[in-house]
Amino acid sequence: MQNGVFRNINLRAALIHVIGDLIQSCGVLLASILIKFYETDFSFSSDIRSANTDIRNVSNERTNVILYGRYRECVAALSSVPGVRHVHSLHVWALSTHYVVLSAHIAIDELTDGESVLRACQQVARTEHGVSLCTLQVERYDVRMRSCPDCALQPAHTP
Repeated sequence: MQNGVFRNINLRAALIHVIGDLIQSCGVLLASILIKFYETDFSFSSDIRSANTDIRNVSNERTNVILYGRYRECVAALSSVPGVRHVHSLHVWALSTHYVVLSAHIAIDELTDGESVLRACQQVARTEHGVSLCTLQVERYDVRMRSCPDCALQPAHTP
């Protein structure tokens, strides 16, 4: 395979999945041969299955914690930009290992220059979080944003 193929996380995941299926099929074939010819009690197979399930659950929890931590870091970093009063509707997608997309609503004060805050937030997203494409909607801050049902759909942060 070419070097570019290994950079695409979707292709790598598909390759790992196929290899995993192959290994699992070989394991099932080997186990059936052992059971057929040796007629041994394989009660330990339930222990192996249980351990496999536990490992998968821990791995999924770890991934969720890492992603949630990254999300909170993005909210905190954007909120720390001078002039930002409120951040909501933040969405982060990893389209590949090297291409991350971010979109968010940034609420600013009435007297704050929206263009400078926009540039500063884009800079923070790109430099601190490796965001490749950053789409930000700058809004004027309103106290009602704290209790707005649409804003509450996504976790919000007010510095």
